[in-house]
Amino acid sequence: MTEDQFIWEPYSNDLTENLPDYCRIGRDIWRVRAPIFCWDVVEVHLPDRVMRQFGLKQTIPTPFLFDATHFHHDRRGRPNTNWKLEHAQ
Repeated sequence: MTEDQFIWEPYSNDLTENLPDYCRIGRDIWRVRAPIFCWDVVEVHLPDRVMRQFGLKQTIPTPFLFDATHFHHDRRGRPNTNWKLEHAQ
């Protein structure tokens, strides 16, 4: 086989319906635009910028507004902070 024969195609509903439940949990949020935090590393998940890879129509992506003051935390912790309210917006 040549390299051009290995074209990735999106998962079909037939395939995903046969997967175990734990593989489909949260399927309604797979395309959410959100920052992903892992300690002091932040990666913004922007699936709307790769729509063609999933067989969808690619539109012009909108800017992702991220609160840059997030990095002003001193990493000492805030035990009395309600994190749900802190990140509500």
